[in-house]
Amino acid sequence: ATCVVGSVSRVLRCCLENMAQANQEPQELMDIPILWVTKWVDYSNKYGFGFRLSDNCTAVLLKDGTHIALYPHLQRICYSTGSRASVSFTRKNSPSPLAMEIGRA
Repeated sequence: ATCVVGSVSRVLRCCLENMAQANQEPQELMDIPILWVTKWVDYSNKYGFGFRLSDNCTAVLLKDGTHIALYPHLQRICYSTGSRASVSFTRKNSPSPLAMEIGRA
């Protein structure tokens, strides 16, 4: 639990520390929608931390440090390992080892 919470806390702190001042943001960045967490569940003792964003993207930060995100508007899934390697694919074309985790099996 502490590992997942610590990871999320570090990422958020880094984002906030590197955020541009409001009067310094380029116009093109102001057109990007602001996202927020609308729902979340913390099963970090057993599985990990799951959340849904305001644009209906859903993601899970798993206990082993991997991350899975579903982007329904793009019909894509992104899977990232703890080593920062990532792969993107459609739900229908998901790799066999991930089929059970994403409910395709």
